[in-house]
This record gives sequence, C-alpha cells and structure tokens, in this order.
Amino acid sequence: MSLRPNKSHVHAQVQAAKPFQSKPERSRWVLPDDAFTAVDGSEQVGLSILKQVEPAKVEWIADGRVARGALCVVAGETGTCKSLLAVEWAASASRGTGEADAALIAHAVDMPAPLLRARLDAADAKIERVAGASLAWPQPGDDVSLAALDRRVATLAAGMQEGRACNLLIIDNLEAWAGGLDAAACRARIHYFLVKLAELAVKTKTAIVVLARLNGPAGSRVATRELAELAAIAPVVWLAANDADQRGRRLLLPVKNSLGPQEPPAAFRIEAGRVAWEPGEVELSHTMLAPPSARSVAEQQDRESAAEWLITALDDGPVESAELFRQARTCGISAKTLRRAGKALGLKPSKSAFDGPWVWGGRKGEERGTRNSECGAELNGEAGVVAGAELAKMAN
Repeated sequence: MSLRPNKSHVHAQVQAAKPFQSKPERSRWVLPDDAFTAVDGSEQVGLSILKQVEPAKVEWIADGRVARGALCVVAGETGTCKSLLAVEWAASASRGTGEADAALIAHAVDMPAPLLRARLDAADAKIERVAGASLAWPQPGDDVSLAALDRRVATLAAGMQEGRACNLLIIDNLEAWAGGLDAAACRARIHYFLVKLAELAVKTKTAIVVLARLNGPAGSRVATRELAELAAIAPVVWLAANDADQRGRRLLLPVKNSLGPQEPPAAFRIEAGRVAWEPGEVELSHTMLAPPSARSVAEQQDRESAAEWLITALDDGPVESAELFRQARTCGISAKTLRRAGKALGLKPSKSAFDGPWVWGGRKGEERGTRNSECGAELNGEAGVVAGAELAKMAN
C-alpha cells in the first residue's frame, strides 16, 4: 500500500490556504478611446463605451416645458397662439440671470420685425438679449434642396454663436423654414430639417423650439399621424389647441417627453397681447379636443330641418310613405335624412292593412298647421308646440 499523499487532495488544501485575490476589472469592449466609433461597416452605425461618456444633466427652462440641448416641437392648428407662446418663452429666457440668457427667433418675412418687437415688448422681454433671423420671400430659381436646408441650419448656428450666450432658438414656423412661403414643404424635407435641428441642439446644448402647423383639428386622424411623425424625431412634443368648451381659452397638452417628468396640461388666454396662464391643473373632458366637425354640424342642421318639415307634413293626417318621400325629395331632403329625423321624433311607417301601402302617421289637434307641397311649410298651433319640444330633445 502506497503511503504517498494524493496530489489532487494536497493541491486543494493549498488553494484553500491562499487568500482570495480578485482579478483586476477591465473593459470587455476592445475599442479605440473615441466615445463614438464606426466599426467595420456602415458609417451610420457606431459603438460607444458608455463608461467613457459623461452622464447628461437635463436643464429645463420655460417653466419646465423646454429642455436645453434638445429639440422641442409645439404643434397645433392655425390660431392656437403658438407664436405668442414662443415669444413668451423667449422673453422669459431674456430675463434670466445666468450666463446663457439670450434668445434667437427665426421667423419668416410674413412676420415683420416691428410686429415681433411689439410682441416682445408686451411680454416684458429684455430686448437687447433677443435677436431675429428672417427668412426672405422666395425668388425665382430658388431651390429648396437638402443642401439649402443645411445652409439654413448653418446660418442659424452662426447667428447663435454671435449671441455668445444664446440658450434658446425658436423656429417660427417649421413649414416655411423647411420649404418656403410660397409652397408647402414635403414631409421628407420637414423630417430632414428636424433631424438637423436636433443635431444642432445636442451639439450646442441649446434649447430649440420648433412651431409646427397641423393640417387637421386635434384628435383627427390627420393630426394624430402628423404628431406621431414629429414625436419620432423630437424628444419633447407639445400640442397647442383651442378649448372647444370655452371660447378664447387655449390648451397646452403634453404629447411626448422622453427626458424627464411629464408636465401636466395647462390652459392660457391672451390678455393685452401676451400669455396669461390659468392657475392649477387642467381637467380634460372628451369634448375639449373633439369639437363637432363641419360635416356633423351640417348633418345635425339637416336633421332638424327635416324634422320640422316632417311634423308639418304629417299634421293633416297620415301620408303614404312613397308620397312622403317624393315630397321630401322635391324639397331637397334625402330619404336617409328623413328616416333619421323620423327616428329622432319617434315616428316610423306602418301598414293599415296586410296588403296596404306603408303610411306615416300624423298628429291631430284642434289647430293644425298648413303644409305647402312646394316646401312652403308653416308651423303654428299645437303642431308648432310639438315641433319645438321635439327639436329641443334632438338638440340635447
């Protein structure tokens, strides 16, 4: 029997006796020291060692609604006071006490500089800290190519450098600066211009606010699609809208914020040429952003007119359905509208006999209105009272 120790057993004892020594931590990524480097392939795709990247600290201005170093889009229909809102933000930036407190407003020539100055004065801006960049009227032969858009962005960047302390750039409006005042810009140029502005915001650490016009009311399919396109590029998107419930009241609603906490909806009015914010949070209702469309208003008016005509037509007694629809057709009332009006009034055709014609029943009263088959309907007496009550129900 061998008395030699088991080598594996001795090795295990020696290893257990040694103190534990951790290996030095090293990066698993073998890349150059550049923070962003293209790696054997597309120049549009790069890898970055995040350990070498300084974490960002987002600084907010305009009451926490606009971030420095990022692109912000305020979108809305014409007449939602986007320009006055942006002027208010520029005036607020100019009154700052920090090193960067200047603002540059890039406007089109359809907004004359004297009018812009009047708006800034009304907003109590320190006018020496605000500058303007005007987009001129298009000239024959002007080509709004992608290269031309690059030159516009470069010019705005140079203007910001002239300010030396500019922390806010406002583009009023996106369609004009991405195209021209004489023609609407295509979606591709709009997207390209936004991307270049987003790059400029990150590079210069400037807050860039772009005012964009929606081609449909808030909540419509067109507006929803356009907002989605804007949100695909800009990290912060706001929707400016008119309050359908209160005349003269505007709403500023958050659509997207990927940089920090979402600010709540706000409401404001225009008083003495400037923005006056309402205190407190806004409670949204389903009717605020969904005003009735022109088509639904017209259909409602048609039904009300058809209801008036129907009550008068049946006041003298039942009328055969074919005759009633013929008379309605001569008065410009479609069969569909007449059926809807009858349904709203609780009327429907019936048969007096199994093989008889369909008839619409009438209303009886001591006083009956007169009906002219050529649409000269008049309402009086009991029929007029009944019609008024029924129409009131329809309106409600």
